[in-house]
Amino acid sequence: MSTGSPSETFVLLPEAEESPKCSEFSKLIYEDPGGTAFAAAAVILIEIPLPWPKPIFKHSLLANWSSESDFWIGKSRVLATVPKANSEHIQVTIFERTLTGANTFKHSFTSSDELNDFRQYLMSHHPAEMPGVQKVEDNSLRSVLVCTQGSHDICCGSYGTRFAEEIEQNVNGVDVYRVSHTGGHRFAPTAMTLPDGRMWAGLNISLLESIMESSGNAMNFKSHCRGWWGASPGPEQIAERAVLTKVGWTLNDLPRNIIVKEIPGGWIAEVGVSDKTWEVKIKKRRVVPSISCRSAGGLPTKLHTEYLVTSVQENPIK
Repeated sequence: MSTGSPSETFVLLPEAEESPKCSEFSKLIYEDPGGTAFAAAAVILIEIPLPWPKPIFKHSLLANWSSESDFWIGKSRVLATVPKANSEHIQVTIFERTLTGANTFKHSFTSSDELNDFRQYLMSHHPAEMPGVQKVEDNSLRSVLVCTQGSHDICCGSYGTRFAEEIEQNVNGVDVYRVSHTGGHRFAPTAMTLPDGRMWAGLNISLLESIMESSGNAMNFKSHCRGWWGASPGPEQIAERAVLTKVGWTLNDLPRNIIVKEIPGGWIAEVGVSDKTWEVKIKKRRVVPSISCRSAGGLPTKLHTEYLVTSVQENPIK
């Protein structure tokens, strides 16, 4: 198998007799995960007992739900999560994106009918308005959503599950959710941290602890950051990540406004942060394949665009 390099523009696929895991191949070609996070105004987690079908929305409890829905609260991503305890109730957790973090709401339902009524309620109401909803007031609580859906991809099922177990055993003060497919399984183990709303690739315990503690130079986490949920996939997330490497972890506590314009040869983004704007110039780096996990020759493949930041300039707001 070709091992590739960060500077190569052409990536060789595995040999026909090879059948590597997608995450192994992604590392071999030095794939940048930037710009691959999902954007959402909220993430809705619904406890669904294992085993999970592929796709998860074939499960009877989610028959009337979809992975993305335009609720009153805004565009929301719906994920299944492994129940944390034996309960006859269906537990639901909602993370709502705010200007500087996230609000957390919890509710429980006794039947699939009640759960479907809740989905209908969300079409015209904020979740906090529903009777019985509990808002989590502990601002110190940190959460990690780890993709562990083995029925979707073997890498998430193995690396993701192992990573979730390691977090539970080794990291204090973190609420771990084992969730269904979040995209980007070639970057397993993948995770989303909250309340900052960032999605990550190729994590380990040391990296996660630094992220949760906002310690270390943010520049060193660039190759692991997929993007922020307040920016659209692609150049917007790339621009916001570039500013993170300049401002540092304090960016997570600041409102951001991102405007991207396509220009000849690439994009130019303006990222407004407090009393400054950052001008970020971006161009296409290369188009890389993501392979089918454990499939001969990695086939079939999907193509993904990588991006290169060519400049980041700080400008005071006039």
